[in-house]
Amino acid sequence: MSAGTATTTTPENMRPTILLIPAAWFPPSAYDAFLHAVRDAGYETECASYPSLNPKDPKHADAATDTLFVIRNYLIPLIEIEQKNVVIVMHSYGGIPGSGAATGFGKAARQHQGRKGGVVGLVHSSGFVLPQGLSCADGQGGSLPPWIKENYPLPGLTLPEDPINFFSADVTPAVAQAYVSQILPHALLIFKSSAFKPA
Repeated sequence: MSAGTATTTTPENMRPTILLIPAAWFPPSAYDAFLHAVRDAGYETECASYPSLNPKDPKHADAATDTLFVIRNYLIPLIEIEQKNVVIVMHSYGGIPGSGAATGFGKAARQHQGRKGGVVGLVHSSGFVLPQGLSCADGQGGSLPPWIKENYPLPGLTLPEDPINFFSADVTPAVAQAYVSQILPHALLIFKSSAFKPA
């Protein structure tokens, strides 16, 4: 490029947007510190939420509903409308709706079709990657571990038992308490319903 030649910044040559798909029980606000650090490193961020988190009617809050919610509310706006490249970062249960939602949005396939933007990376942090048709419970031997309290605090909901020791044993007590204080009930059905085909 010759001196003085202007460059045009487009979604295609910008850094990818980081889309975080949370773990069960945690709202997007639980990831504020992490996302702040990512933005400080020069990346745009989005953090998904779920209809299955603290739902009014847990009987209809399953993994497929969460997956479709991620597609409609995050991937379509970011990729189809804004034509951005996206890295999906998935935490724990987030691996199920996150990897399922990514199917069909891969960057290479979209380029082949003459379309811009797409998923350029999948990052799992203690995440579930399951074959199509299996549930989170299936991936753990057919049942949930005993530290997940089923049908609590109400039928169709779950909460983790002793979340500080299970989730935050390696951080200071103050940080751990601030983190687990944000926990909300999550629909039991997300753990027992089938996953989409993962990307």
